[in-house]
Order: sequence, then C-alpha cells, then structure tokens
Amino acid sequence: MLSSIPPAALALAAALLISAWALLSRRILKGKTDYLASGTLIEIVSTAFLAMTLLLLIPDFGSELHSLAAAPPQAWLILLLSTANYTALIFLFYKANQTAEATERSVVNQLQIPWSLLLAFIIFSEPFTFQKIAGALLIMAGAFACTWRKGSLRWHVEGVRLAAAAAILAGFGYMLDKLAIGYFNPLVYSLPLYLVPALLGILLLGKSAARRLSASANSFGKFVVAAGLVSVASYLAYIYSLYSLPVSQAVLIFSTNVVLTAFASMVFLSETEGWQQKIAGALLAFAGLALVVL
Repeated sequence: MLSSIPPAALALAAALLISAWALLSRRILKGKTDYLASGTLIEIVSTAFLAMTLLLLIPDFGSELHSLAAAPPQAWLILLLSTANYTALIFLFYKANQTAEATERSVVNQLQIPWSLLLAFIIFSEPFTFQKIAGALLIMAGAFACTWRKGSLRWHVEGVRLAAAAAILAGFGYMLDKLAIGYFNPLVYSLPLYLVPALLGILLLGKSAARRLSASANSFGKFVVAAGLVSVASYLAYIYSLYSLPVSQAVLIFSTNVVLTAFASMVFLSETEGWQQKIAGALLAFAGLALVVL
C-alpha cells in the first residue's frame, strides 16, 4: 500500500516519474502536433489507469462513494476548485509543450516554488525564513538563466509564457491537494482531476473527436499509454507523500525532477540548443530547492 512507504521516498519517486512524464509529453506534443487531441487522449488513458487502481486498492468502493457524498460543503468547494485548477493547468501544460523545450519548461515551472512557499506560509503558517527566500531567488535565477539565448530571453516563446502561467496554477494546486486529503481518500479525490479534463477535451474536440483521437493514437499510441501510466503513478505517489510531509518539503522534493529532466531532454530528445544555459539554470534551480529543504 502506498501509505506504508516512507513519505520522502514517495515524493522522490514522484519526482522521477514526473520527469519521465515530461519527456514523454514533449515527445508527443513537440511541434505541430494536435495538442488538444493528444492531451485529451493522455487524460483518457490516465483516467482508465486510475479507475483500475481504484478497483484494485479499494475493495469496498461503494462505501467510499458514500463517504464522498457525505463530505461537508467546504470539502466539495476544495474539490471543485482543485478540479478546475488542474484542468486549466493540464491544458496549459500540453499547449506549452508544442514550443517550450522540456528543460526550459521544467525549470520555468519551478517558479511555482516561491509561490507555493508563500501560500504555505499564509494558509498553513509554515515558516517563511531567510533561507527559503534565498532559495526562491535562486530558483527564479535558474528560470531566467535557462531561457537566456544570445543576449535575449526566450520569454517571447508562447510555450515559455504558458509554462510560467502553469507554474502559478501548480502552486495553488499543491495547497488544494493538502487541504483535500483531510477530507477525501486520495484515490477517490484524484479521479475527477483526471476525468474532467478528459471529458472537457472530448467536448472541445466536438464532432471531430473520434477522428482526431484516432489519429493521435495511431501516431503516438505507445507513448500515450506510457505517459498515462506515469502520470497517475507520479500523482498518487505525490498525494500520499502529503499525508506526513509539510507541503513545502513535499513540493521541494517533488520538484527535484528539474535536473533530471534537464539532462534527459538533451540525451533523449536532442534538445541541445543553449545547453550551457539549460544546465546552469537547472543547477541554480536545484541549488535553490536544496537550500530551502536543508
């Protein structure tokens, strides 16, 4: 059972898995790929994997649904906000992958950390120390270093700007997740976060849904299946780690994927342009994360 694994190990496993998901998503969505169809297909596959996990790990699923229905109004509000936040976040992420390279998107996403630390201080009264402020500044410096190219920043690239917007939503998402696990079984809570984006994607695709989803499956079938599997695995590992870890520590361990993604994208995706800046940015972000955790 996931809850029996040390929470720090779960957070680290989530970091490794989210790095794999970032690379797979970039492989699928790079360039002129139909991001809406491919992103929706990933969410459909993820929902299927999560549903199978629910059936395997929750024998008495009916009682879990009953407890869900009996949750207080504030719990339903958190669930609603979290679902809406995740839905917007995931489609921003998929769109960003068309033009933002995996490394720079990964580093720019670390802008969620200063925002998460501030929210953790406001909502959970977790200390906001000088060391954390210094770490946050290093993370921001890493984001700028990673996007620096020949005397200018790549913030004119749509994917980089979308990644920054997604980082803000991710910061909110971490806080909502921490609040939600006080009311819901993490597996049950996760289901609408995957199901709603899948259904919304199908709705947005409209009459062309079957054709476009089929085309995406034919082009990227094995990558979509792999992305769906690691997406669910990474999120569940992360959400269970929140049970015992302070939100700031869980987020920071989870975010160490930035360095792995930086190197792996150059090896597996041949994204070597500006590699010096990418490595420098990733290491700065990692140093900021380490400074906050230590």
